[in-house]
Parts: sequence; structure tokens; C-alpha cells
Amino acid sequence: MNRKNKIGWGLTSVIVGTLFLLKYLQILPASLGSWIFDYRNLFILIGLIFTLVGKNRSLGLILILVGAGLYLNEIITWTKTMSNIIWPILLIVVGVVLLFGGGIRNLFK
Repeated sequence: MNRKNKIGWGLTSVIVGTLFLLKYLQILPASLGSWIFDYRNLFILIGLIFTLVGKNRSLGLILILVGAGLYLNEIITWTKTMSNIIWPILLIVVGVVLLFGGGIRNLFK
């Protein structure tokens, strides 16, 4: 095992172990602990560590994609909810650009 892989695995072990210890000592709030220890977030966390530290970044990217893929149901639900407000937001943005596109001085000429 090369040095960068050791750093990636070691950092992952230290971070996850520390988080587990904080959870079991009840130092970590329950709501934060349930969010951190959601299996989907662990895939993303470990993937980020390997992407930033590891020599073989493809493993990290695959883990991030797997974690994000596991959130697909929530992402689809969120985009359906957001689609109801997209048109009003776009109209507001167009209005602001039309009003302030030439600068605020052109507004009062």
C-alpha cells in the first residue's frame, strides 16, 4: 500500500472513529449524529477524503457518485417542489436585469 493510500485510509479511520466516539459519549447532538451517520453521507465523506488525499481519485469519485445516487429520490422530490417556484424566480430575475442591466444611473434618466 503506497503512502497516499495509507493517508486516505488513516484519515478516514480517524474521522469516522472520532465521530463514533462523540456519538457514543453523547457529545454529538442526536440530530447531527443521525445526519452524519446516514449511510449515504458516509459514502460521500469517504469519497471526499479519497478524492482530496488519495493517489487513485477515481475511487473517491465513485464513492461520491454512489452517495449522491442514493439521494436520488430526495433530489427528484426537491426538484418537483422547486419547479413550482422556478417561473416566478425567473420573472423576478428578468425584471431585475431589465431594471438594473444598464446600471442604476440609467434607471433614473
